[in-house]
Amino acid sequence: MKITEVFNILKKQGKTAFIPFIMAGDPSMEVTIKSAIALERAGAHILEIGMPFSDPVADGPVIQAASERALANGINMDKILDGIIKLRQVLKIPIILMGYYNPILSIGVENFIKKAVNAGINGMIVADLSPEEGEEWSNKLKNAGIDPVFLITSFSGHKRWALIESFSAGMVYYVSYAGVTGGAVMPGEELLKALDEVRAAIKLPVVVGFGVREKKAVEILSPHCDGVVVGSAIINAINNGEDIEKYVKQLIDVN
Repeated sequence: MKITEVFNILKKQGKTAFIPFIMAGDPSMEVTIKSAIALERAGAHILEIGMPFSDPVADGPVIQAASERALANGINMDKILDGIIKLRQVLKIPIILMGYYNPILSIGVENFIKKAVNAGINGMIVADLSPEEGEEWSNKLKNAGIDPVFLITSFSGHKRWALIESFSAGMVYYVSYAGVTGGAVMPGEELLKALDEVRAAIKLPVVVGFGVREKKAVEILSPHCDGVVVGSAIINAINNGEDIEKYVKQLIDVN
């Protein structure tokens, strides 16, 4: 199923997409695969899988630690994509890879895209690739049938929003605050107003992430966006040995 199809279905149902983020290979690809399956059973609509990187400039302590554990366990791009090939045999929801450009460059952009297509990747988020530098990347992904997803903020401004939308497909990712991932943020009026403004200005679905940890935050955000991303809280739950399916169900029963 494509990312666009998910949002079209949910729009007809009046629902908001729940999008969990997990780190590939933390603590192992076997656990990543099991967690992904549990997340789909729990009701996740789209899955984001992180690509571990040694210098993750947009990530807070939880996701940084997850990257470090994965890298220490010998995880690399080939092992991630091989694991996703296995996961694709059972997982039906779209998979978006999220990370940084360096690991992609290290194996070659064309080579990476070929392998991503083979693995059944539906979308890509590269946190440190700006839209001003992303046109070629965007075109290559679109030509390969993968949705490029760019980050958008309230600071971007309408002109830049249009640029971001033109290079994106499937959805755009709204960063809820200026900072790194993981900080608990209870959405206020300023954030909700900004989300409403972005949604009115662009046609693509808008998902929001960074700092979303609690059920109450998901409840508040849902009417103002097309999808909510939860990452650090789920990574903590996995590493604490919690029942992931049960944990996520209590987060999203508002849908």
